[in-house]
Amino acid sequence: MEVKQSTIREILESFLDSDIHLYSIKISAKTQTIDIFLDKEGGLNLDEFTIIHKEFMSHVADTDFDNYIISFSTPGLSRKCCYPQDFLFYKDKAFEVLLKNGKCHVGLVQVHAENNTLSILNEDKEVRVSWEEVKKASFKLEF
Repeated sequence: MEVKQSTIREILESFLDSDIHLYSIKISAKTQTIDIFLDKEGGLNLDEFTIIHKEFMSHVADTDFDNYIISFSTPGLSRKCCYPQDFLFYKDKAFEVLLKNGKCHVGLVQVHAENNTLSILNEDKEVRVSWEEVKKASFKLEF
């Protein structure tokens, strides 16, 4: 079995619950590592990752995957939010949304999938923009 993103994606899709989003897969032949990033509403816990890891390993036992260190994680709070699921999973979290025109909006984000738009809500106003207008979005971290 060849170590490719498409192979990994097919294996994961064969058993992952539909509420779990495959965020990204990073393969490094140089360091012999595979990093798989998953997320779901409210995040995943260690027990869930353990179950996913064991199931994945049962599908790739005695293959080229044995030469790799395989890890599972969430993309983390500092990630660039580039999927609508990022906003859907964290409805109660504030986001910082930078638009391609240079404007920056901070607030809760609602996704309107029917017309590919986002609403950014703060206490003063609601700003609605198309997904194509977004340059970058990330969690607004407050300590």
